[in-house]
Formats: sequence, C-alpha cells, structure tokens
Amino acid sequence: MAWTVDQLSHSRHWELPALSPHRRCPHRRRHPEFQGLYQNESNWDPECVIWVASNAFPQPRGDDDAIWGRFRPVEFTEVYGPDNPRRNPMLPQELEAELEGMAAWAVEGLRMYLRDGLGDVPHVMQMTATKFMENADQVRRFIFEAEEAGKINLTVDGQCVRTDLYKVYSEWAKVSGVGALGNRRFYERLASVPGVSRTDKMSSGKRYVSGLNLNTTSWNATSDLNGYA
Repeated sequence: MAWTVDQLSHSRHWELPALSPHRRCPHRRRHPEFQGLYQNESNWDPECVIWVASNAFPQPRGDDDAIWGRFRPVEFTEVYGPDNPRRNPMLPQELEAELEGMAAWAVEGLRMYLRDGLGDVPHVMQMTATKFMENADQVRRFIFEAEEAGKINLTVDGQCVRTDLYKVYSEWAKVSGVGALGNRRFYERLASVPGVSRTDKMSSGKRYVSGLNLNTTSWNATSDLNGYA
C-alpha cells in the first residue's frame, strides 16, 4: 500500500481507480514452466475498502473527476501531544474499561452498514475533499508561482497566446517534479483561476488566454517579453 500511495504522484496514478472498490482488477499469473513469461489472464473483484494513513494528502498526477471522486479524506485536526492540555494520560485504562461497550457499538455500526450502506458523504468530508482538490490544483499553483517569479502579470486587460503559456507551464511542471497535464486539460483548468479565461476564437491564426500577460518565453529564462501578448 505504501508503494501505491507513493506512486500516485508519478507514473502509476491509474492504481487508485484500479484498486477502488466495485471495480474488477485484471492481472496475469506466472506460468510455472516459463520464468519471466506471463499468461492466463484473469480478473478479481476487490473485497475491501483501502484506508491510507498519511501526514499529507497524496498528490495524484491525474486531474479529473474520476480521480477526485475516489478520495474520501478524513482529516484529524487535533494533535494530542505532550503539550496539549486536553491530553488524557489515563485514556488507555479508561478505554480498556469500556471494551465491552465499544465492541457492542462496533457491531451495531456493522449492522447499520449492512442494512443501510454508508449513505451520503458527510458535509465535513465534502469540505475537506474540496480543500484537498484546491490545494492539489497544479494549474493554480503554476499561476501563483509564475506571478511571484514575474513570469506573468494578472491583469483584466491582459492576454497571451495559449500555446506560449502552455510551453512555460510544461517547463515549470518539469522543474517542479509534477506530471504536466495535457494541453486541453490545462486550458480547461485555467477556468479555476479567478479572472483568467480562455477563448476558442482564433485571431491571426492563434488562440489566446485572457486575464494575464506573459513576460517570458521560457520558465527557465528571465522575464524577457515585457508583457508580451
């Protein structure tokens, strides 16, 4: 499991949908007589729900509804360290005294789950998932870092050629160690940036992004276009 979560940010972001519940998983079995060769394709159905404990949210390379719809983050906001006045040093003993009641509570929860299912996602989990998605939005991150570095200027009357902006974004993604989105998905995600929009109409054979000026031809170059549009 640790391998799968680690690889979500790299080339194997397909592992998440493949391991999600209610989706059949394909695999090949090794033939006993031929080392290194595989045959006998078969499928198996997951019979578990995967829980991942982590100090930080994984950063999936994929950026579509199929990926985000599979995350159900449960955020623990309270840290009961030595300096927390609410920390209860007698908690282990108190829990042990209530084991019978907790077991009954767990069995009742299982009975309700088998009867009713999980039901709707709680509002607090929906809010956490939204925050997670916004923080993982690499296009917003690119725009923020590009503005901080002077590569772009966000301005109401600004515009730049879409392909030029995508080229700078692709170089930024490589330097930042994130998997670059395809150009179509990148243009779609620009809509999440306040004040920025794309246009599908062509002008002089080019399509533009409105709401910003591009000041460079490359992420690795110094700002050299002076508000090039």
